[in-house]
Amino acid sequence: MGERNMQFKDLTTFKIGGPIKHFFEVKSDKEIIKAGEFAKKNNLKIFILGGGSDILVNDKGFDGVVVKYTGKKLKVKSYKLKVIITAEAGMAWDELVKFSVEHNLQGLECMSGIPGTVGASPIQNIGAYGEEVKDTLLSLRAFEFKSGKFLNFSNKDCEFGYRESFFKKPENWQKYLITSVSFKFKKYKDIDLSLQNIRDEILRVRGEKLENPKEVGNAGSFFKNPIVEGHKISAGLLIDKAGWKGKSYKGAAVSAKNALILINKSGEASSSDVYELSKLIINDVKKKFGITLEPEVQFVGFERKVAILGYGLEGQDAERYFKNKKAKIKILDQKFDKDYLKNLGEYDLVVRSPGVYPYKPELKNINVTTPIQIFFDNCPARIIGVTGTKGKGTTSTLIYEILKNAGKDIYLAGNIGKPYLELLPIISPTSYIVLELSSFQLIDLTKSPHIAVVLNITLDHMDWHKSREEYVSSKKNIVRYQTVSDLAIINSEYEVPKSFSDLTRAKVILFSKSKLEKKYKENLLLRGEHNLENIAAAVSVSKVLGIKEDIILKSVREFKGLEHRLELVKEVGGVTFYNDSFATGPQPTIAAIRSFAEPITLILGGSDKGLSYDELGKEIAANKQVNKVIIIGQVGPLIIRSLNGAGFRGSIINLRLKPMVKIVENAFRNTPRGGVVLLSPAAASFDMFKNYKDRGSQFKEAVQNLK
Repeated sequence: MGERNMQFKDLTTFKIGGPIKHFFEVKSDKEIIKAGEFAKKNNLKIFILGGGSDILVNDKGFDGVVVKYTGKKLKVKSYKLKVIITAEAGMAWDELVKFSVEHNLQGLECMSGIPGTVGASPIQNIGAYGEEVKDTLLSLRAFEFKSGKFLNFSNKDCEFGYRESFFKKPENWQKYLITSVSFKFKKYKDIDLSLQNIRDEILRVRGEKLENPKEVGNAGSFFKNPIVEGHKISAGLLIDKAGWKGKSYKGAAVSAKNALILINKSGEASSSDVYELSKLIINDVKKKFGITLEPEVQFVGFERKVAILGYGLEGQDAERYFKNKKAKIKILDQKFDKDYLKNLGEYDLVVRSPGVYPYKPELKNINVTTPIQIFFDNCPARIIGVTGTKGKGTTSTLIYEILKNAGKDIYLAGNIGKPYLELLPIISPTSYIVLELSSFQLIDLTKSPHIAVVLNITLDHMDWHKSREEYVSSKKNIVRYQTVSDLAIINSEYEVPKSFSDLTRAKVILFSKSKLEKKYKENLLLRGEHNLENIAAAVSVSKVLGIKEDIILKSVREFKGLEHRLELVKEVGGVTFYNDSFATGPQPTIAAIRSFAEPITLILGGSDKGLSYDELGKEIAANKQVNKVIIIGQVGPLIIRSLNGAGFRGSIINLRLKPMVKIVENAFRNTPRGGVVLLSPAAASFDMFKNYKDRGSQFKEAVQNLK
């Protein structure tokens, strides 16, 4: 049953932490299996303890099994051009560094003096002065408690990122006990500067700038350096500039040597002293610089209070994500409580769903994130992000279909497809994620996708955005934070998307329907001239990813489009019905009208989004195919005014808020054989329907019931 009466404060570098119920010190496979079986038999949680650095443990302790691996053996294999060292996980990290330096093996010297064990080093992907564990690690061996098996992980399997790895993901955290790590070294050849010189200098600098945990309790760097517009910013500098360096809070303090380090100043600091100090710093840095700091240390035994603003699909996705992280969750939605934005400061984190406007006064100086930001921060896969005013869903789905047909590990998410946070446990660095990204999601996103696809951008959601400039600026975030290794696929036919080229550091590839090869315009199931732009975008993405031409062409020609986007419903009595309910603004409706040569009865209207209908009125007046317009919804009078102002000479039938069955019957009655009834409302749906899907579904049901 392991040892009893052990205390975390005696086993961690912070010298903080409560009692341990069962403590197992293991150094063989047999002992590891025994500890795992004991935990399973008694239905107890397992906590894997390394060197005790990089963690802050609650004073309440841990009511489960703590396992500490203590094996410290070292094996060396020398080859002609390389040396491989396999170190057991219980060995102190700096002992391994010291050994490699003494044997003139290059790769770890810049990480001299880092506390902790060899086994803990890959979890955090520790690093310093330009070196990281991932640069030298060859493979590792670990025990998976759930399966009871020992597994081997390659460097690729570890899914390393900046201070991140496969083992640090929420779904994998504390699930694997690393028993040994293998590193690949090269012999050092510089005769002017020895590895020992480098190590000595780094140890000297660390001694001057960092706190020695043997003298004062600390966990090393408490915060990650944030990435802002693709550049790493010093968290320590931000904390210093905010005035926290050297300041005390109860028994804890910010180090006077290095503002990145929080210390157990009194030697008797409680876990809550340090935790509360970290919250004060995070909130103050956010208030003064607009940057949110993330802890680098892991919190053990703390119940994080998370508020989720908005309980739509993405809010529900976030709820599942934080439940898996054992957070204490509060759902705040104006549907449930009109005062849902009160007292947000009492939460450790506030998660803003896309429908909640980010610049509300109540959100100022609050630690706020979004589901899409969480996904970008934790996604190991290559992200293909698609934005534009319209065409996002069609383009995203076509890219997905092409890559799926090419045998790629591909997922479709965002506004369509799967909830994206649910994908984090199953995706890998070899996966591709296609995300349809709206302005609601992009407006405060601080990372950009590996491949950004920019379609035409006109105007939408002016009932939500404060200005046209804000709407366009939010879209620009899709390229704003790209790096030189990324790609920007941009529509060159319009000035607004073309201007994005000047903002990105990525390689820019321009596309247009006019330059789309003829074969991609022939024998298509997808209707509409405007859809050629979407095809051109998808083809451009596929080509840069090296997809074979025959796979691209076959996928394009077999693609039928999406539900509610110029969707063929049925032909009844010589009249063909099309559902384009997704057209919630004038531009997609203009594109839809241009897709037909037949006589059109057009169904227009819905709820008001603050859009102008003057351009649409002129288009309809000039289009000889539109003979009749049926007006529905609250915005009807505005559309009628635009039609009359443009000189439309066809029939206008105002059905106001009549049910969809009556609307379809009237359209059928007023459309000649060989004509088309087109539901392309150019407006939102919330005055008469739940959403655009409900509107389209009711339209299709009414058509199916025609006799």
